[in-house]
Amino acid sequence: MRIGLKVFPDSVDNDYREVFDYFEVYVPPGMDTSLFEGRRTPLAVHAAHALHGFDMADPALHDVNVAIVETAIAAADAVKAPWIAIHPGLDHGPGSVREMMRFLEEHHDPRFALENCPVIDRTDRDKRYLCSLPAEMAEVTRSLDIGIVLDFAHAICTANILGQDHRSVIERFMRLGPQTYHLSGVDADATHDMHLHLSEADNDYAFLKDLPADASVTLETGANHGLERYLDDLAVLRAVRGD
Repeated sequence: MRIGLKVFPDSVDNDYREVFDYFEVYVPPGMDTSLFEGRRTPLAVHAAHALHGFDMADPALHDVNVAIVETAIAAADAVKAPWIAIHPGLDHGPGSVREMMRFLEEHHDPRFALENCPVIDRTDRDKRYLCSLPAEMAEVTRSLDIGIVLDFAHAICTANILGQDHRSVIERFMRLGPQTYHLSGVDADATHDMHLHLSEADNDYAFLKDLPADASVTLETGANHGLERYLDDLAVLRAVRGD
């Protein structure tokens, strides 16, 4: 298993290089991607998301969306990233899935990996995220021939919001063969993404036992919290799996 840490660009040269196999770096739109060249630690890319106004299902945001995707692709080229994690759009009504797919077709990159988000966006928009459940994710990613990021915390929140068993939701996502995984501390009954360290949440993380041996798992437990906190995350992960 390969274990990475999600970071922002200013944290790529931190002191955790010897602990993690790679970093997944969040790339803001318009940044100078040449800054990534020559890095020793392998990097994957996470395209900017709602924090920077990204929503592929909203044609009114076309220029913003294009700028974000183009920067992410340039960063992936610079670091030879194996994937580009990308958030789906929001449900604005009939045609939203088609609009998102049209955008991804026009700006297609085989390294795209669509991430499942909580079914309800708990910002002031309070809309439904597309592809939060396995069936819709499967339809979209197979049609576009792109990968999947399975975010365990997002799947748990989605299941709890909808009154479903989170273990079943995760199992159905796992059957789709995700390219990579996101892991953070979240209570088993949570409806909001928490991004805690693993030991801070009320969860047995039993689903981690089903990860394939060659999985790439990115911790999203916060940036620059100190080495000991991340070592504790790794200890929890390995203890659950019996590694």
